[in-house]
Amino acid sequence: MTPLMVVRFRFRQGARVPPHRHPYEQSSYLVSGSLRYDIAGREVVLRPGDSLVVPGNAEHSAVALEDDTVDVDGFTPLREDYL
Repeated sequence: MTPLMVVRFRFRQGARVPPHRHPYEQSSYLVSGSLRYDIAGREVVLRPGDSLVVPGNAEHSAVALEDDTVDVDGFTPLREDYL
């Protein structure tokens, strides 16, 4: 069985996650606020209740469009750099 890591992030409006890539598959679920993702050149805006999947090794970035944006991400396999 492959382990899963779940991480909760809280952002202020304008907070940025710079472009990066990692081998982990990532799922994102937006709890509150709004978050604009750029995934391999495709822009997606998440609102509460929306989700998406970022494939492993896909370049992606994000910016919070509102204060108190809460995003819950799942990573598989486990991210050792988050321990």
